[in-house]
Amino acid sequence: MRDEREKTPLLTTLDLDSLKFYKANIALENVTSFTGRYFLMAPCILVHFFSYVFYNLVTTQYLYDFFARKLIQNVTAMEINLNGSPCTIIEDSVLYQQRTLIQKETTKASLTFVIAGCAPALFMDVIFGVLSDRYGRKLFVIISLIGTFVKTTMTMVGMHYKLNASYFIVFIAVEGFAGGWCAVISLGFAFVSDVTSVDKSRTNSIFLIEISVGLGLVLAGVTSGYLIDGVGFVYAMMVLTVLNVLNIFIMLFCLPDTVNETNCVKGSSLRLLRSSFTFYTRDTSATAKRWKYIVCMFIFIFFNFSALSRQTVDQLYQLNVPFCWDAIKIGWYSSLSDVSRNVIGLAVIRVLQHYISDELLVIVSAVSGCTAYLVEAFAVSDVMMFFVPVVGVFSMVTGPILRSIMSRMTPPDRQGALFAGLAMVQTLCTILVDVLTKTVYLATVETARGSVFLLSAGFCALVLLFFV
Repeated sequence: MRDEREKTPLLTTLDLDSLKFYKANIALENVTSFTGRYFLMAPCILVHFFSYVFYNLVTTQYLYDFFARKLIQNVTAMEINLNGSPCTIIEDSVLYQQRTLIQKETTKASLTFVIAGCAPALFMDVIFGVLSDRYGRKLFVIISLIGTFVKTTMTMVGMHYKLNASYFIVFIAVEGFAGGWCAVISLGFAFVSDVTSVDKSRTNSIFLIEISVGLGLVLAGVTSGYLIDGVGFVYAMMVLTVLNVLNIFIMLFCLPDTVNETNCVKGSSLRLLRSSFTFYTRDTSATAKRWKYIVCMFIFIFFNFSALSRQTVDQLYQLNVPFCWDAIKIGWYSSLSDVSRNVIGLAVIRVLQHYISDELLVIVSAVSGCTAYLVEAFAVSDVMMFFVPVVGVFSMVTGPILRSIMSRMTPPDRQGALFAGLAMVQTLCTILVDVLTKTVYLATVETARGSVFLLSAGFCALVLLFFV
């Protein structure tokens, strides 16, 4: 066995091609790294994630209101809180039973929405990411943005005519077939990898994308509550539709591409699709060993299970007793949570990286996330809930560090393939986490609503244990 390994060349044909494209990529970097238009990818992702979170915040509260009208004889969700004790925890009361019924129906519907959007995206993310190594990142980003525009437009019309919630499944599936948010962010990471060298500048660029995501989340949280309260669901969705149109036009006419005839990867489409998984099936070079990719992928999966689980039931948890928050308070909490984790936490970590190793930062991230979930699981007041983002400030650090490590191990012409595989895993995690957490929430909403966050804390503990 040892002799066979010694006879096997360390560089395969694919690796020799990668070296050739690496030289071409260095020439590209020298030309493009100082061009300001390349930085437009960051605001594009900011707007796209603003759209993603804004849409989820609006539709979740729309569903809550929809089922309140449907199940309690045309009484709105807000009217349930009028008169008497709006946040009663007396289980025998009619108000408590009504609220629990609405919680269950909204949870089931939102779970269906996630599956409808993520199931087609599971395949499209890989196709878009891999083909972007040949045809460029810009084309597939624009396709994904168009899918988001169609989804928000159809949803706006559906809300105006008060269509049944089942129609929204079709609207969300349209975006899934266009790639969805995972496709956009994976293409964004591949884009910045194209124009940065294999050093700290790439890590900085990946952190810039992550912070852009965080800013989009923050702005969505602040504005959604006031727009819902001020102009209603339909006009709030109209604002989102206009923003998506502007984003498409900016990307179409202003953003340059980073892949051209000089540095695009050659080969059949089937070979390109297989390249997303070769990192984990064989050693692709003398330094980028398969085991390194596999270890990073396991940590990435555990991290996504912990990070994504927070987003699935947060709003439902806050709409329920003992909080009974309105749209404005939910929006402010969402913004404070995102600015803490995705902006302040990542910015502070960029400074700490000069003094602390990446390995230690991942451990700090896991401990921070685990602590935040434990506080949220046992929260009984608004003060305790608003303390959650404080202790969870570093919980999102693991993601960009892992992406940076894996990107530095990967040849320039295969960045799209790498991030396509990560996007597929992230989309699959989105589906699995949503099904798991909402199933747990449905089973415990009447007895121990915080149990779902204990599950999330367990995922953080797995990240910590596996990494250590």
